[in-house]
Amino acid sequence: MAEPGTAVVLSRARIHAAVERLAGEVLEWHAALGGRTLELVCVLEGARRLADDLMHALRARYDGLRIRSHGIKLASTAGRSLAEDCVCVEGELRADLLRGRPALIVDDLVDSGRSLQTVREMAASCSPADVKTLALIRKYADTAFRPDFVGVELGLDRARMRAEGIEDYWLFGYGLDLDGDRRDLDDIGWIERRAR
Repeated sequence: MAEPGTAVVLSRARIHAAVERLAGEVLEWHAALGGRTLELVCVLEGARRLADDLMHALRARYDGLRIRSHGIKLASTAGRSLAEDCVCVEGELRADLLRGRPALIVDDLVDSGRSLQTVREMAASCSPADVKTLALIRKYADTAFRPDFVGVELGLDRARMRAEGIEDYWLFGYGLDLDGDRRDLDDIGWIERRAR
């Protein structure tokens, strides 16, 4: 992360601790619903590593838990900017698999919240027993959409950032990419995007 303006935001140890805590919260919710199957919907590509680590943590805590994994790929960014629309470009959710079962939608990051909202609506149309959303990071304090389970609240203040000439922070590592690169880093870093 030697590029100017980059910094480590979350260490691998802090990510691991957040995933372990999230696994406990998810199991509490799932236990209240009964049943042994959890339908886990991963928002690709960014949340793949998080979903894998979360499934490992869930299985380590509850040996009898059956997790069925689904992948949905959305187009919600264009380079280092949010796209105008959030559309499904790959994968589908099948009502015959989700109907009557708890569904957990896993995403890496809540920026605008549109990705999780889009997939939540898709899952809800399949008549699951319940639908919850989970994100490792909620980026902004004023984002209206708040996932049911959040690993880390960054609490960024957009007005303060604008006053400092910062348009955005682009996060990368642990599955999140920076222009298609750096997904494989164990830590999560960010780069400042300065206002022009």
